[in-house]
Amino acid sequence: MINIKNKQGGFLRLIILIVVLIFLMKYFGVSFSDMNAWLQIFFRWLKDFFISLL
Repeated sequence: MINIKNKQGGFLRLIILIVVLIFLMKYFGVSFSDMNAWLQIFFRWLKDFFISLL
């Protein structure tokens, strides 16, 4: 039998995490497009780093 309570708890944590991130973004004045650009730069750097290890 699947424990439904654990799955609901994980979903609740995800919702709380998203809300906290949105409040932090508003507090620091970061927009979604700024966050998207930062993530693209980070993942490009990470990809180049792993390629350089090969």
